[in-house]
Amino acid sequence: MVHIGLFFILVLLFFIPFIKEPISLEKKKLILVNIALAALTYGIAMEFVQKSWIPNRSFDFFDIVADGTGSFLPLIPARQIIDRGNKSSK
Repeated sequence: MVHIGLFFILVLLFFIPFIKEPISLEKKKLILVNIALAALTYGIAMEFVQKSWIPNRSFDFFDIVADGTGSFLPLIPARQIIDRGNKSSK
């Protein structure tokens, strides 16, 4: 649950500056997906760092699953946030 929550917040915080930007809805969706992919890549990399370079830490596949879940969960509320941002800018 911690990994899901942290990655959810991470992705949303990186996406917030793009909500009211005057760019198309499709571009905003693409930006959000790219942020989520970057967060997931970071989570995977950190598992390998833990495995290889941090004593008493190990690689955990389920941490990657939780990181991925947390990274892509913001796609659900982001649709509403984007729509609300687009309506207020019109």
